[in-house]
Parts: sequence; structure tokens; C-alpha cells
Amino acid sequence: MLRTKRAAGRMYSRKLLRREVRKIYKRWLGLLISAETLLTVRYAETDRMGIVHHSNYPIWFEAGRMDFFQKIGASYTGIEAQGILLPLVRLQCDYKQAIRFGEQILVRTVLAKISAVKTEFSYEIYQPGNEKFLASGVTVHAWTDQNLKPVALAKALPKVYELLRQAL
Repeated sequence: MLRTKRAAGRMYSRKLLRREVRKIYKRWLGLLISAETLLTVRYAETDRMGIVHHSNYPIWFEAGRMDFFQKIGASYTGIEAQGILLPLVRLQCDYKQAIRFGEQILVRTVLAKISAVKTEFSYEIYQPGNEKFLASGVTVHAWTDQNLKPVALAKALPKVYELLRQAL
């Protein structure tokens, strides 16, 4: 029987609660592996009001994700060269503050979850220096072959899978 606890109006298993507490503790201690990507907002990324258009956030998330792979010692192009793809399954973005042309931003990328065939990344966008929180997001990706059929990463690329598991 699965025991659950009610937290913030939701039902959570004890295993999920322990995992979330571990992540918060690691983040608090600074042990959670994250990639920080510094970008400057280009004029082409803004709309007529001078505010960054929403279509640019996924591009920034991708830049952060590529830096994350590089930081843990995995090459995204190397993964693709072995016939494994990582297509986007879900994207969520929450906009907190407007970002304008010429401003510098810091995209902080963290591996949130990994399963046999899916990987979830979490992103936070800040202004560097004052750490003003600007936006957050989540992307979920599926590990597939060239025909977009799901692939178990642990079997297809065990070294990459282990690098990702260690990053949790």
C-alpha cells in the first residue's frame, strides 16, 4: 500500500516528498548541479514595445540545456551522432518581469527528473548581479531513435544516463 501525505492540497507519496526535500537541501547547500548561461537580449528578440517576445524563452532554455550537458561532460552533438534524439514533449514558461533589449540575463538550468525514456529540465531566469527573478520554465524531453521511437537511455547510452543520474 502506498502511503501518502497531503501537502498544499495535493497528494504526494513519501518517495516523492523525500526526493523534493533532497533537491531543496542540495540547492540550499549549493550541491545541485546547475548550468548558468549569460545572455544579452538582442533587438531582434523584442517586440514593438521593446519587451522580449515570448517565443525567445524556449531558445534561451535550449542554450541553458546545451550548457548543462557540456557541464556534466556529455556532448549533445555526440549523443545525436550515436542516433539518439531528445525531442521536446512539453514546455511551460512563467513570466514574472518584463525583459528588455540590451539587458543581460542569467539562465540557470537544473535537471529536475530523469526516467527511462524522459528527462525534465527546470529553468530560472535572473538579472545577473542583483539576482532579480524574471521568469521560470520547465521542459520535458523524450529519448528517441532517429524514427522518433522511444529509447531507454540507460540501455542505449549508459554513460550519459549515469552522468545525468549523478547530476540529480
